Amino acid sequence: MHGWDGTARYWDLVAPALSERYHLVAVTLRGRGRSGPDPTGRSRFADHVADLDEVTGRLGLERFVFVGASLGGMLALSFAARYPRRVERLVLGDIGAQPRGMAIVLREHFQKARDGRWRWRFGGRLRELQRTQPREVLFPTQWHVLSRIRCPVLIVRGGRSESLLPEVAERTRAALRDALLVEIPDCSHFPFLERPHELTLVLRGFLP
Repeated sequence: MHGWDGTARYWDLVAPALSERYHLVAVTLRGRGRSGPDPTGRSRFADHVADLDEVTGRLGLERFVFVGASLGGMLALSFAARYPRRVERLVLGDIGAQPRGMAIVLREHFQKARDGRWRWRFGGRLRELQRTQPREVLFPTQWHVLSRIRCPVLIVRGGRSESLLPEVAERTRAALRDALLVEIPDCSHFPFLERPHELTLVLRGFLP
């Protein structure tokens, strides 16, 4: 699961290396990329969790590994706390900025209009939400669910991240029953765009 303004295609640099061994499903949240618009116009956290419940149910995924980055990681925590028997393992990606996989970012976020100018596909709507909605509504903290997580958890932090601070990463690890914290050097926001090879190695060491 991608972050706030990402799409399923953000995993394109990691997925091929894992697809021979695992069945992978990447989901684009409502109102992003080529998914349909959010009918509520509010991008509510609880709606995203409900969408993931419906998608995994329709796909018949009774038990699976949930890999989420940024907002996707927060959704993963909420999902795993609500449905502990369905999540076998949990991977939480870094929260930050400055991705270096810019070809994917540009392709997913911009489209060329008839007048030749480049325009946002969906980012404008998300930025308007960030201006009008309180941060705690769009990104509710998940400290209260950590004690309900039963599965093993991998926390991946970019060594240069300014979003997942070391003390927050360590506090999260300590609050979970079974968690491992791994730091990828010379990496800030999206490890799957900045350091896909290193992230793939970390995932292979953690996944069943």
